[in-house]
Amino acid sequence: MMIRKQLGACGLTVGLLAALGGFGPGCAAPQSPSPARPAPAAGGAKHYADSREQLAGIWAAFNAGRLEEAMALADHCTSEYGPLAQILEAGLEKIGKPLPDGPVDDATRAAIDANAALNDVATSHFLKGLCAEKLGHPAEAKAAYALALPYTYARAWDPKGWFWRPAQAAAMRLKALTP
Repeated sequence: MMIRKQLGACGLTVGLLAALGGFGPGCAAPQSPSPARPAPAAGGAKHYADSREQLAGIWAAFNAGRLEEAMALADHCTSEYGPLAQILEAGLEKIGKPLPDGPVDDATRAAIDANAALNDVATSHFLKGLCAEKLGHPAEAKAAYALALPYTYARAWDPKGWFWRPAQAAAMRLKALTP
């Protein structure tokens, strides 16, 4: 129960761990709760509770035109949750049953949302690429898009009511940038 509580915010479930055969080499179950994040100092950097909250911050910065801030937040999200995203991607590959994109029912949405770290890391790489493009940095955009490509099981929610694939969108942008 403690493991589920600690990892639940990252989207990792006990069921997926069982499908993967446990934590595997190099990964250990947490033994004690993580320390609480300190509250941000007045005027200081914001601390995010999980990858979903970080991604919301990236989107907010992107939509407000604060592209450098969005890129920095994307870097933070991918460095913090990238290892977990890789584990989730590998587990889903092992199971071999990709989740759909487009409009989905509530049960499917919950299954997709259970992979929050995977979804958020892939989307962060994609958004960093968009920011770099808008800032006129095509090489940096290509590098960010390339980092999203391996996350083929990731899905991103569009508030209009459907899921899309960050890896597929990154591949399209990468192709558009490659002569």
